[in-house]
Amino acid sequence: MIKYLPYCVLLLLFCACDQPYRKINDREMEELAVQDTLVSNAKWMVLQAGESPQDKFPQLLVKTLQSDKCYLFNYDCELENSLTIRHYTLELILGPEEKRRKNGIWMYAEFYTEGTFPFQNKGTRFAVDSMPKSWNKKNPTREGMYYFEGNELKLFSEQSDKKFNEARKSGFYFIPNNGKLFDRIYLNGLD
Repeated sequence: MIKYLPYCVLLLLFCACDQPYRKINDREMEELAVQDTLVSNAKWMVLQAGESPQDKFPQLLVKTLQSDKCYLFNYDCELENSLTIRHYTLELILGPEEKRRKNGIWMYAEFYTEGTFPFQNKGTRFAVDSMPKSWNKKNPTREGMYYFEGNELKLFSEQSDKKFNEARKSGFYFIPNNGKLFDRIYLNGLD
C-alpha cells in the first residue's frame, strides 16, 4: 500500500493543476492589489486584482462570502456575467495575413489516429484561415461552433474545447466572435 503512495500523490497533483484557478490563503490575498469590484452579492464578490494598482494584466479574484474562500483565476479567464466565468482553452493563432478572419475564424480540422493498439496516438491537425472555396454567404455571429456541410454552416455545438474534441469530426469549422473555444465555470460550483 505504501509503495503506491508516491503515485497517488503525483496523480492528485496532476489533477489539481487541471483547474484554471487556485484557492489562495489570506497572506496571498493581502499581496494582491484590488483594482475593481465587478460583482458583489450575498454569495460572492468578483474582483479584478493584480500585483499593483497599476497592473495592466489583472486577474479575476472570487471571494465566497459564505465559506470565506478566495479563488484566483488564470489570465485566460474573463467574467461573462454575474454567475459565469469563461476559461479560454484553445486560441488558434493566425498568420500575418488575416484576410479570412471575418468576425471569427475559419479552420480546417483533421482528426487522426496513428499506430496500432496499444500504441495508438490520437490528435488533431489544424489549418487555420482555411475556408471552403464555395462559401460566399455571411458568417454567423451567434455563439457556437459551426460545421460546414452541404454548402451550409450548421450549428454544431457549444463553443467549447470539450465538445470539439468529443465530436472528432474532420472538416471545415467556423468559430464566431473572437474565434476562441472556451469552457464555462459557474460560480455556484466553486464551494
